Amino acid sequence: MKSVKLPATRKIIKTFLIIFGFWIPLMFIDFRLQEVPVFQNTFPYGLLSLPIFYFVWNFFSLYFGFNYLDNFVHSLVEKEQKDGFEETLEEDKLENAFFERYKFTNREREVIQLLVKGYSYKMISEELVISFTTARTHGYNIYQKAGVRNKIELINLMKQNH
Repeated sequence: MKSVKLPATRKIIKTFLIIFGFWIPLMFIDFRLQEVPVFQNTFPYGLLSLPIFYFVWNFFSLYFGFNYLDNFVHSLVEKEQKDGFEETLEEDKLENAFFERYKFTNREREVIQLLVKGYSYKMISEELVISFTTARTHGYNIYQKAGVRNKIELINLMKQNH
């Protein structure tokens, strides 16, 4: 038992050992009592130790099985969230390096992020609460600083710099 490191696994093993330790002698007594004539008349089916044993065994098997799966799924979700968070941090670092390289202003950075998401200049103006002309001017300045002619080239340039 000392070689088992996880407390949950220890609990499972301990529970099943208790079940075995209790039911093996009970089943032995049950089968021996069926040979005694007095008990044959009183308990024609015995003490039903075997069906009860199987019921209890299956109940605990299902209980521990579902707990294991639940813990497993939760650990996968936590790992995925952690990995996603680390990827976001890494992307932010790379994105900031791109912004620093071309010396974009904070507003131009916001416009670039919206352009990459597929926003049009009209949508950008509504999102950032600026006029359509200002959004288009920011786009023009971004293209000039980056040396590109359109959104696609800007996105490709950002990918190349990753």
